Amino acid sequence: MNKRKRKSLIAVLALFAVLGSIHIITSLNDGYAIEETEQKADMQSVKDFSTFTKNKSYYQNIEKKIDMESQNDIFGDKYHDVEKFLNDAGIFDEELEMHFTENKLDELEDIGLENISIMSAYYVVDESVIKKSNDIGRESIDAAQMFQLDEQQVDEYFAEKYFERKTDIYKKVSILKKTIMVYEADMGYARLQIWFDWADMPSERDLDFVKIGIGNGQYERDASGDYGKVIAKHEYYKLVKDGAVGTEVEKKKVSSDIIDSLAVDLKDGEYNALDHMFKAAVDLVDNKNELKSDGNVYSEEIIGESVFIDYYVRLMSANADVDYLEVEPLYIHVME
Repeated sequence: MNKRKRKSLIAVLALFAVLGSIHIITSLNDGYAIEETEQKADMQSVKDFSTFTKNKSYYQNIEKKIDMESQNDIFGDKYHDVEKFLNDAGIFDEELEMHFTENKLDELEDIGLENISIMSAYYVVDESVIKKSNDIGRESIDAAQMFQLDEQQVDEYFAEKYFERKTDIYKKVSILKKTIMVYEADMGYARLQIWFDWADMPSERDLDFVKIGIGNGQYERDASGDYGKVIAKHEYYKLVKDGAVGTEVEKKKVSSDIIDSLAVDLKDGEYNALDHMFKAAVDLVDNKNELKSDGNVYSEEIIGESVFIDYYVRLMSANADVDYLEVEPLYIHVME
């Protein structure tokens, strides 16, 4: 694909929170990127979507985190510009290491960074608040019970997570991060990539579910070439520590494919891709202790567990001058 300026921009209606009306185009994080406008309103620049916060200078820890990331090119000087673009959009080094490769960065540069929309948001998952889900009939936490952090709260969270400030605000909850990246492809398609990352792991770990609702576009299973393919992965890091002294012995990335299934009741590692709804199931991995042959007890801690979905949807906008795509990324956290 040649790098070029797209003749039309893809606006993304990302229903991260429970919105009162879908007749609003907003960033996936409800305010980090652009002000709300009427549906189908022309976007001045895709880069407006791709800024983690327009007001980062007002938030010391957000600004410090982004600036710190921008100075650390984990893929080398060659990729400084694309890494800075991703950092500014809220995709940080821990996610770059987990989800990106040099080939992927080359691909983004070839597309043209000005043609890419990225939105990120953080959610509090309080496991003391549970409900019986109608979909799965088990105790769970769904999107309606996940509290989205605003800019001030993200700034406080960063102070605690990255800069050792003892705020104690988020120590008793887990944090889920959702990220959408979308850009226009050829033949009327858009490529949609979504990450559900546990920034802070939950205590309860069972069979969780992700759902992606699509409006004004649809997945076409029988489409030719890459347009009918789905890439879905379950990934995490396994930290092995010597229990006697607590030192880290090994950090290992684990990645497994989530496979296609037509089943209604999905099992671990399965997805079902329909025209307007994508569903997947993943069994979150437990920490554990293990007695090795040397007589020492080693602990295995799971961090950064994530679900990644990558597929194409055909745009169905009635107005050829303005393409827009409605995306609703949902996560259901099941309690044991």
